[in-house]
Amino acid sequence: MVSSARKQYYTSAGSDRLPETYCNYVKSLELRYGDAPDIQAACYSKIKFEIIKRGRALSKGNIEDLDTGLTLVYEFKKILHKELMVALKHTNPCGAVASYKKVNFEYVKNCDPEAIFGATVVASHEIDEKNAERMNEIFLDVIAAPDFTEGALEVLERKKNLRLIKYDIDELQPPKYRFKNLRSVDVLLLQENKIRSKDELHNQIKVLKGQLKVDLESIIGGWYILSETASNAAVLYANKGEYEQAIGIGAGQQKRIDAIELAVNKAKKYGHDVQNAIMLTDGFMPHRDNVECCAQEGIKIICAPIGSIKDPEIFDLCEQYGITLVSIPRCFKH
Repeated sequence: MVSSARKQYYTSAGSDRLPETYCNYVKSLELRYGDAPDIQAACYSKIKFEIIKRGRALSKGNIEDLDTGLTLVYEFKKILHKELMVALKHTNPCGAVASYKKVNFEYVKNCDPEAIFGATVVASHEIDEKNAERMNEIFLDVIAAPDFTEGALEVLERKKNLRLIKYDIDELQPPKYRFKNLRSVDVLLLQENKIRSKDELHNQIKVLKGQLKVDLESIIGGWYILSETASNAAVLYANKGEYEQAIGIGAGQQKRIDAIELAVNKAKKYGHDVQNAIMLTDGFMPHRDNVECCAQEGIKIICAPIGSIKDPEIFDLCEQYGITLVSIPRCFKH
């Protein structure tokens, strides 16, 4: 009975009720299901991904995770000229490591060794046999990369349901607009798909309070990870010398303090050093509890947008605790 229900749950919903073309896009890939197993979904695109190993059919969630990962790859590779490997669950990063060299998957897994179970992993560089062996130690849903070595493919073929996707990094070109259909009425929301350049971020990031020297490169890297994390969001980002690592991610909380506490608690749970990381959050800090939480944990640099009526109180509190406060652009993800 259980196995029958499980089989029914994981059966593809198909896409026969969906149009072959939509808004001048052509149906390019039938997906396993949409937000639930009885909801049909398909991918409509103008570029093609090469699926070099098919397990189960891809789902809508897989495509959305892939989109977030490829957006981050574009930002790190094309803008910061760094390699990136990021793990994603429900469109949020659950592990991310950037470096000027190829990334060791072990560092990505160590960001949050539990959340990475069943994740989509997107890399900006070729996957070699050594990384493939590390990846095979846990359950991953999808791995996407510009290429895979023959040795890596031999290793990853052992996983029955793992999907491998090869993409052309030169084809990554974010569209000018993003749109979303409302569910209750036939209304289309359209907004700019803003990708901030490195120079733009350099000009927008300002030290407001404090004497500590800030690592601008790490703040920009952390900001890109933050911008692809559901609001309210908080990210603890650490420069480890040879690589940068998101050591704690708090995503999709109704209160900012909950996001900050979640990022801190996750980092501490897995043995990360929060005192040598920067805290980034995507909106104003309207209450003193946000600063007090960071101060209690020994966090010395907070990066947050300004503009709240409580700013003077927050500035004074940071000065009182010896915290360096850095202004960053707001980046709500909804």
